[in-house]
Amino acid sequence: MDEESTKLLQESLRGEGLVIKTDANVSKVTQVDDAIQICYDIKGSSHLLETNALLLATGRTPNLKSLNLDAAGVRYNSQGISVSASCRTSTRHIYAVGDVTGLYGTTHMAEHMAHIAAGRALLKLPRRLDTKREPVVVFTDPELACIGPTEADLRAAGTSFDTQRFPYSHLDRAIVDEVPTGLIKVFTARRSGKILGATVLGARAGELICEYALALRTGATMRQILQTIHPYPTYGLGVRRVADQWMLRHITESRVRWIQRIFGYKGKPVKTPPGTVI
Repeated sequence: MDEESTKLLQESLRGEGLVIKTDANVSKVTQVDDAIQICYDIKGSSHLLETNALLLATGRTPNLKSLNLDAAGVRYNSQGISVSASCRTSTRHIYAVGDVTGLYGTTHMAEHMAHIAAGRALLKLPRRLDTKREPVVVFTDPELACIGPTEADLRAAGTSFDTQRFPYSHLDRAIVDEVPTGLIKVFTARRSGKILGATVLGARAGELICEYALALRTGATMRQILQTIHPYPTYGLGVRRVADQWMLRHITESRVRWIQRIFGYKGKPVKTPPGTVI
């Protein structure tokens, strides 16, 4: 997840009274009467937390016992059934999708795998899993969603890109609904404005990321988003408002003067300070 967005989410959750401890290693859990004591370490420092409930979110194990995979010659391990990029198992006429493969833990990716497997098995379509454009949503309040590479990923890959931001505090629908905490970030190719990835923190983030999923799938640019009519007042309008910020960065003073010379327009170009939200 995007580092800036996760920090904003942590601040929001802490503001609601949650205590969040990161980089913590649990060393011991004990039951003392009606209380649960948790011993944990953070950077060499020991701590003790006492609570009345403990939730273990350590993942899931595929239930393979009843499938008799050995008899079918299907390879598997403790993580799940091994499949190719087309969801085919080691036995060519058998396909596996969803949690049983241990690859993904979301319903939408299980559905995507089912589409790939059905197309391959029934229609012989040469389709493969789309692993680079998987949307991820964390259903906290506010929601956090992302698709494609983060800023850190793009920098590590040496990609030339720009980052466009639009805060929920300037989104009319979020203001009316009194949920101004949020940020839309879009990473674009520096020259073409092609959308490379996006992160959304805020109300309805899971819905907004769908538009960016389509943009990545089709190779859409910020200019195309800008020219697409978005209804007002909606959260979806925030997607177009990010494109407004992209356009603002490209309306430089030299370009304005060039237009003035061509059409004979008068007036002094307005200088927009960096980070200005329009």
